[in-house]
Amino acid sequence: MLEAEKWFKEKIKDLISVQYQAVGGYLDGTMMGGDEQAGTYKFPKIGRLESYEITSAIQNVGGGEAALEMLSVAPKDYEASAWLGKEDIYKMGPAAQGALAQLLTMAIKRRRDTIKLEALNTFTAATDTQDIGGSSTLIDPLLLEQGRAEIAATGADDMHLGSVFCPVMEKWMSQLCQYKEWNDARFIGNDNLPWARSMRMRAKTINGVNYFTMPDEMFTTDDAGTSYITHMWAQSAMGAETPWNQEAPEFQKIFEKEGSKWLGKVGLGGAALGIQRQGVKKLRFKKQTTIDRIAILTEAVSP
Repeated sequence: MLEAEKWFKEKIKDLISVQYQAVGGYLDGTMMGGDEQAGTYKFPKIGRLESYEITSAIQNVGGGEAALEMLSVAPKDYEASAWLGKEDIYKMGPAAQGALAQLLTMAIKRRRDTIKLEALNTFTAATDTQDIGGSSTLIDPLLLEQGRAEIAATGADDMHLGSVFCPVMEKWMSQLCQYKEWNDARFIGNDNLPWARSMRMRAKTINGVNYFTMPDEMFTTDDAGTSYITHMWAQSAMGAETPWNQEAPEFQKIFEKEGSKWLGKVGLGGAALGIQRQGVKKLRFKKQTTIDRIAILTEAVSP
């Protein structure tokens, strides 16, 4: 096999159109990391301890059980690949080469996200009815605040750390921006978020919850697209690990294939699981085709 380096050079400044799709990597850093042990990853689920009064009596220490449970998950391996014929190589300029590499990279970054999204859906699937919202419910800041309050009521430290996350659809975000209290909040995510500035520019931090948009294809539905499901979660309530990640495509010439075709590959190993159900809220809102204007309440003033 021959490494493809020489043909990945600038030749001509062609333009190329890449089909619109989710870039991926939206959920990087939004879940707690674990400890690797014998090929699996373990995540701690802590219980509760109480303090006790110290007396003058000479007696045994009345310590309680630490109630520390370890949840484990084994990562799975994934890859994305693309074949190129020799004739395609000669026709490709630098823009086309870059677009091909971008396609492969986006495929594996989307997989990083779907691993986490599938873990969220699996973790909350046992709930017969949605935690908050409904199939005909218009997204509303009050419903999101309910989710935030229910997570905060558990005493989760994530509220103080600003590490609670909630992805929303683009039209949901546009709808939320019709509310004055939403618009008065900060539009850019905190500096300590696990994202680059370009991603933080798409986030909105309100009362310790980081709301951010993702393309529609990243959300799930179970009613033929009438409504969609999202989640709000504390970082410590979900666990995720990526033991290996190769986003940069590697191209090799495969002489065994007729015409000595080139094969490009990317890959990763990853796993995610739920840890604390109280720290994850399942939200369902109707899919919007238009943005509804919210009436501003006014109060008549007597002369």
